[in-house]
Amino acid sequence: MAQTAGASRGLSDQTMTMTYGQICLGLGYRLDNAEMALAGALVMMGTGAAPYAEVVGHHLREGFGVPAAPAAAVHYYTSAITALQEGATAAFEPSTTPERVQVIRAALQLSAQRAATGGVRPATLAPVNATLTPLAPVQR
Repeated sequence: MAQTAGASRGLSDQTMTMTYGQICLGLGYRLDNAEMALAGALVMMGTGAAPYAEVVGHHLREGFGVPAAPAAAVHYYTSAITALQEGATAAFEPSTTPERVQVIRAALQLSAQRAATGGVRPATLAPVNATLTPLAPVQR
């Protein structure tokens, strides 16, 4: 009986799938391949990592790798916010959940403002009451 590469190393199918999703996401961004990055985010969502819906939302809102669909992005952003508020780990680190939720809400606000102005980018965004703290320098 054939085993998957992950099973022979003691990894579950879900762990292997998540690993492949992370690889696709990272390589997609590194190679400027929006379709690959989007596919990686969708794989991560398929494994239950709901915060990766944020990535799908960004791609849909901006038209990265797919035709722009800001209205469809709202569903994915909302899913990511819900997951983060329920204690899921953010798709991007370092990030605290309240900060990440504010970033997603700002993206939603931008989408709403664009829709209200016929797709024209607003000059500024209204504040969303976020308190961001500077990150400590990375030790190398």
